[in-house]
Amino acid sequence: MFFAGQSRKQESRDPHCIHQKVLLDAQKSGVISLNSRGLSYVPPVVWTLNRPLPPKENAVSFESAGDDTRWWEMEPIQRLNLSANTIKELPGPGLAQLDTLVSLDVRDNELTTLPEEIALLTQLKQLFLSSNKLTCLPGALSQLHGLVLLDAAHNLLTELPSGLEALVDLEKLDVSDNRLAQLPLLLPPKLISLKVNQNRLVRLPEGLLQSCQSLRELDASENVLENVGISGGGNQSSLTTICLCKNRLTAIPALSPFHKLKEVALGDNKIDEFSLVNLAGLGELAILDLSRNRIPAIPLGIPESLPALSRLDLSNNDLKSIPTELGFMESLNVLSLCGNPFRSVPQNVLSSGTQALKALLRDRHQADTAPPPPAFSRSPTGSPDVPATADDPSTLNYADLPAVNTSSILDWSCSRNLGAKRIGHVAANLREELPPLDDPVVWRAVALRGCGSNAVVKTLNLLWRQLDTFPMGIMAFRESLTSLNLSHNRLTHLPDEIGRLSRLEELNVSNNCLNSLPQTLTALAALQTLVLDFNAGLGPQLPAETLFRAPLTQSLVNLSARSCRLTQLPPASMLSPESMPALRSLDVSENDISTLEPRLGLCTQIQNLQVMGNTFRVPRPAVVAKGTAALMEYLRSRIAE
Repeated sequence: MFFAGQSRKQESRDPHCIHQKVLLDAQKSGVISLNSRGLSYVPPVVWTLNRPLPPKENAVSFESAGDDTRWWEMEPIQRLNLSANTIKELPGPGLAQLDTLVSLDVRDNELTTLPEEIALLTQLKQLFLSSNKLTCLPGALSQLHGLVLLDAAHNLLTELPSGLEALVDLEKLDVSDNRLAQLPLLLPPKLISLKVNQNRLVRLPEGLLQSCQSLRELDASENVLENVGISGGGNQSSLTTICLCKNRLTAIPALSPFHKLKEVALGDNKIDEFSLVNLAGLGELAILDLSRNRIPAIPLGIPESLPALSRLDLSNNDLKSIPTELGFMESLNVLSLCGNPFRSVPQNVLSSGTQALKALLRDRHQADTAPPPPAFSRSPTGSPDVPATADDPSTLNYADLPAVNTSSILDWSCSRNLGAKRIGHVAANLREELPPLDDPVVWRAVALRGCGSNAVVKTLNLLWRQLDTFPMGIMAFRESLTSLNLSHNRLTHLPDEIGRLSRLEELNVSNNCLNSLPQTLTALAALQTLVLDFNAGLGPQLPAETLFRAPLTQSLVNLSARSCRLTQLPPASMLSPESMPALRSLDVSENDISTLEPRLGLCTQIQNLQVMGNTFRVPRPAVVAKGTAALMEYLRSRIAE
C-alpha cells in the first residue's frame, strides 16, 4: 500500500505504508531500498513498480521540469533491497512482476521458502538470501543462467538442489553455516569462490576441486571432513586459497595438483605429520597454517620446497625442536611456535617475535658448524679490536648484561618474574642494572664490549624493565637500529627524539601506559610494524596527525592497537589504498568501536583486519568470524547505492 499525501509522521506509524515520493524515486532510478524498516511482509505496491503509479490528486504537468510526477520517464526496477526486516514470505505472483531485477537482497529476514516463480527473474545476477530460515532452495534456481552471485549462508539448508552446474555464469557461491552433509557431484563451471564452511560435510566429492578449473578460493572449515576428495590425476591452475581448519583430517591433503596455491589453512585438525611430499610443487605458497594439530617435528627442506613461504604457524603442536635452517629463510616473516613443549628455546625469545627467533636459530647454526669467534672490544679511547678485559671501566658494573650477539640482537629484557633466570646466562632483573638511562656513550660501550669493529645493534629488546621514562641511551644505536621492543613497561609518553631512529622498521610499545604519541613518529619513513596494544590512554581514537600522514603512511605494513579503548576508527579515506598503499594488517580488536564504516571494505590492500571484541552490532559476529575477505565483502555490500 502507499499514500500519496501522507506525512512522514503518518508513514512512521506503519512501516508498510510507503510514501509515494519513495516509489517515484525508485521508478526514476530503478532502485528501491526498504531495508531495516520493520517490515513483516512486502507492501503489495512494491510488486507494481514496473507499472506507472496513479497520479497525485493535483493535475500532472507534462511541461514541468524536475517535478516528481514525471512517472512516464521511469526506469525498470533492477535492484530491490528488503534486508534486515522480519519478512516471512515472498509471494510468487508479485515477484514475477519484477522480472527486470538484476539484484535481489532479502538477507536478515525470516523466510522459510522461496517461490518457484523466482525462475522468471531471467536477468538476475545477484541473489542475497543469507540469515533466513530456509531449509531448501527451489530447483528453479538452476534456470537463472545469468546469476553471478548466490549467497545463502546462515540458513537451515540440508542439501543443495541438483542442476547447479547449469548456472554457467555463477562465480560466487556461499552456503556457509547451514546443515549440509554433502555437496552435489557437479558445480557451476565458472565458480571462483566456494564457501561451505560451518556445515556437516564428511568428505568432498572425488575430483570435485580439480573439476572446478576457475576456482580460486575454497573455505570448507568447521566441518567434519576426513577426506577432501583430491584425485590422483589432473592439475588445477587457479586455486590460490584453501581453508580446511577445524575438521578431522589426520594428514596434510595431497595439494600438489594446485600449484598456484598461496594460502593453506589446516589448523585445528588431527594431523600428526608435517609431510612436504603433499606440498611438493607449491612454489608460490606464502601462508601455511598447521596450528593446533599433533605434529611432533618440523621436516628439513622447507626453504627449498616452499621458497615463497612468508608465514608459518605451527603453534600448539608437539614440537620439541626447530631446524636451524629456518633462521636463514629470508622470505619467512612470521613464524608462530608458541604452545609447544620446547626445552631449548627461551620463552622470552618466542614472545619477542619472528626476527628474534630466527636470529637465535642462526646463532645456533653457526655454533654447531664453526668455532666461536675471538672476543674483541673497543678501548676507552675508541680504538677497535682491543681484547676485552675485566677492568674496562665502561663495562665493569654491567657484567650480567649480555653484549650484542652475532645476529646484531641486544636483549636486555627482564624475565616477567623478577629473579628468574634466562637460558644461557643470568637475566638482568632490575632497572638499576641497566646503564644510566640518559647516557648513550655507556650504553654503546656495554652493548659492544667483546665485539669486533663491525658490530652493530639492529634489534634491541627491553621488555619487562619497569621503565617509566624512555631510555635516551637507545640513541646510541640510532644509525643501525631496525627493531625496538619496549613492551610491558610503564611508559606514559615517547620523546620527540624517537623520530631520529631513521632506520627503524619495527616498534613495539604494547602494554605500557601511553596516553599520546609524538608527531615525530610520522617521520619514520622505514617503519613497517607498529604495535600499540594495551595502552588504554590512547583512546578514544588514534591520532591522525601522527599515524596517518606521510611518510609513515607510505611504509606502514602492520598496525596493531588492541585494547586501547578506541571508540572509532579513522575515516576509511585515511586507510585507503591511495593513502596507505603498504598496509596489510590492521588489528583493532577488543576496543569499544561502535560502528564500522562500509567504505572500509574498499581498503582492499588490507589482507588481515581484526575487529573482534568491539561493541558494534553490524556486521554480526558470525560474519566477522568468517575472516577478512568475508568481512570486507560484507562492508562493500553495505555501501549506499
